[in-house]
Amino acid sequence: MKSPSPNQSGLSLRLHAYSKRFHARDPLISIPPQPHLVGVIVIPCYDEPHWNQTLDSLFSAAPLKGRAIEILLVVNAGIDTASRILKHQRMTSLQANSYAQNHNRVDLSLHVMTCLDLPARHAGVGWARKIGLDEGLHRLAQARSIDSGYLVCLDADCTCEPDYLHALDNYFATHPLSPGCSIQFSHPLEAAQDEEHAMAVAAYECHLRYYVEALRWAGFPYAYHTIGSAMAVRPEAYMKQGGMNRRKAGEDFYFLNKIMPLGRFGECAETTIYPSPRTSKRVPFGTGQAVLRNVETKTYTTYDWKSFAELRLFFGQVREHLPFMKGQTNLPIETELPQSINHYLDRQDAWHTWQKIASQVSNERNYIKRFFGWFDGFQCMKFLHFMRDEGFADVCLHQALVQLWHHVGNQRPLQSASLLTHLELLRERQSQPWFPSP
Repeated sequence: MKSPSPNQSGLSLRLHAYSKRFHARDPLISIPPQPHLVGVIVIPCYDEPHWNQTLDSLFSAAPLKGRAIEILLVVNAGIDTASRILKHQRMTSLQANSYAQNHNRVDLSLHVMTCLDLPARHAGVGWARKIGLDEGLHRLAQARSIDSGYLVCLDADCTCEPDYLHALDNYFATHPLSPGCSIQFSHPLEAAQDEEHAMAVAAYECHLRYYVEALRWAGFPYAYHTIGSAMAVRPEAYMKQGGMNRRKAGEDFYFLNKIMPLGRFGECAETTIYPSPRTSKRVPFGTGQAVLRNVETKTYTTYDWKSFAELRLFFGQVREHLPFMKGQTNLPIETELPQSINHYLDRQDAWHTWQKIASQVSNERNYIKRFFGWFDGFQCMKFLHFMRDEGFADVCLHQALVQLWHHVGNQRPLQSASLLTHLELLRERQSQPWFPSP
């Protein structure tokens, strides 16, 4: 048996400290992992009718040579879950265990984690992910690959491409300093029920891509997609940032916004996952709710481009005002900033925070890192909502997309372009990894 490296020993100690501080469960799976385990894919499963299709796509993917991957299917429910769903979950657990017996291989194996008694207060996708990811830490630690392995999030209504496993493995092998990545995604419009449904899905994906592209244009350094079924992290980064949260929706957004400021976050652009385009009311917000709203209203809207323009002015001032280079730590006076930014900072009582950051740094790199560690993706979202409440109401999605293309330099006449054309262009633009400006 190989001896653990010094780094391996340190990470194992950190796993113990993490488990104690962040209430990770003791290992639930008694079967020892393969000694060459490198990755763990965690899939929450709640009232899913086609979970087997997700597993089929994984077991059909090209296998890794000499390396093993584990899939942890977390069949979950709360203690107050309706009896119909509980019955379905128990049946899913039985069927998934049977699936494992018929499909498990040395290089790829499925373990079913049945957790049907979660307290109602936190029962949901966030906690299900946390249960699986924490178990993934234990599995990698047992295989002595916690320092080199990775944790992947997928959903039980997704399918993946045949190169999915290889692409993830290659990303972490070729980006040794990256704490994690988002993965390319594409909603399969052909799976929609009808044309109306397909357009609602296309509008939602356009909104997601517009939001990220607009933040990149504004100068935000962590403008990546935060989709729970399309993200992966290293164990060390996962533990360092306190693991997954227990939110019932939006857990992916809050989780990745803790990982990105670690630096060198990236995109795995060599493969694509395909999230279900279905409508749903199971969670307060997210893909299902957004698509359902689009179907019902037939009105596609998004954030006003002017709000991102205000952010761009603000971030420009942030970068130009390098207090340590000017020999003083006073912030720009209020007249130098957009009025909307002044109002937002006043409302958040944020001037003190910014002043503190400016007075505690000694170089440009640390200043920018500290600033955007504070004014993170959550702050950007709060600002956009603030602007919406202050008069910059949501606008027609098509209008916003035309503004986007004008500002990022696309010279094609897109005023009369269809929504599907916009989506195709956005997918093409975001098909390559993005590298933020310093």
